Amino acid sequence: MKRVKEGKSVRTAAKEKEVRRQHEEPHDFLTDSSRLEGGGVSAQQKDNLGDRIRKARGMRGLTLSDLSSRTGISVEILERVESNEMIPPLGELVKLGKAV
Repeated sequence: MKRVKEGKSVRTAAKEKEVRRQHEEPHDFLTDSSRLEGGGVSAQQKDNLGDRIRKARGMRGLTLSDLSSRTGISVEILERVESNEMIPPLGELVKLGKAV
């Protein structure tokens, strides 16, 4: 019986540690929309990628020029991404995620 209790406490401690780690890590606004203003959103209200990038950029107070200089992506491409005219390649998405 004692072993079961010890096992539970170890699992509980591991879960608590994971929760603390999640709260301490920087958040990814592009893949986790629940961190943006308004909290979690339902599947019906989910924003497009361009909308999420625009909101994250606005939360940081960045202009398109600022984001362009941080990522090396031209302002014209960023405008097209934010207007949902194009989806950038994976490498550029990673750069955008790190910049915002």
